[in-house]
Amino acid sequence: IFLRVITIGLAVCTAAAGSSIFTFASWTERSGGGNLFEFLNSGATHEFETGTGSSPVSIPITFEFQSVSGPLPLALQGPINAHMTISAPATGVATTTPVCLNPPSCSNTKYFTTQPVGGTITITSDTPVTGLDHNAADDILLQVIFGASAGLQGFRGDGVASLLSDSTSVGDSVSFTSDYLNFGLPVEEQISMSFTSLSPCFTRITNSCSATATSPVGTYLRQFTANGSGTFSADPEPYTQAPEPMMMSLMGLGAIGLGLTGRLKRKKK
Repeated sequence: IFLRVITIGLAVCTAAAGSSIFTFASWTERSGGGNLFEFLNSGATHEFETGTGSSPVSIPITFEFQSVSGPLPLALQGPINAHMTISAPATGVATTTPVCLNPPSCSNTKYFTTQPVGGTITITSDTPVTGLDHNAADDILLQVIFGASAGLQGFRGDGVASLLSDSTSVGDSVSFTSDYLNFGLPVEEQISMSFTSLSPCFTRITNSCSATATSPVGTYLRQFTANGSGTFSADPEPYTQAPEPMMMSLMGLGAIGLGLTGRLKRKKK
């Protein structure tokens, strides 16, 4: 019995190690939230953040766990009312690259702009789930520490943008923690966010939202506000933080197996 338990455990570990990256959670702005994300460019401060003021604030979102290994408590199944805080200062200046849309003439050219950022994302549950997490005062559904070399990216003058970071990409870093999930030793961790309704637009141009304008150009992105949504992914699939009953059962089976083996040996003597 004990050997069979070990075999089952090894099979589970092998299956997880060979899996693809899993989207384990998603989020959207709470209905009626408005433009709650901002790239702040005050001249002295350049930061991507939640809120539309001079410093990050917590904003209302709907969060949902998706692909995780192990049972989730009922309170964590389905959409969850939560709050998100992002604080991600610029880690370098923005860059712009021309993209030819109709070669070879390239009479239609757009300008792809990236703004490197890095910092933290914290998502907390509005309703505490007592007795299950390790920090009941905060109820952290997910916390992310990240660095994104490409960071915020989009075409000059557009009303949409994205934020991407993948731990396997050169110059990027992503690390997940949670009061409810365990990420073990991940092979890959990834965040993907989409932003719409940018106001006034996505650009480095100081006073213009023209997609083809070339000057004057600022060092960082022009200040904007936006709506947002996104996903979080990992390989292997994260598992729930409360595996104790299952582990205790396996340990109990193992102990029974050892006890039976010892008894059989004594009978043979």
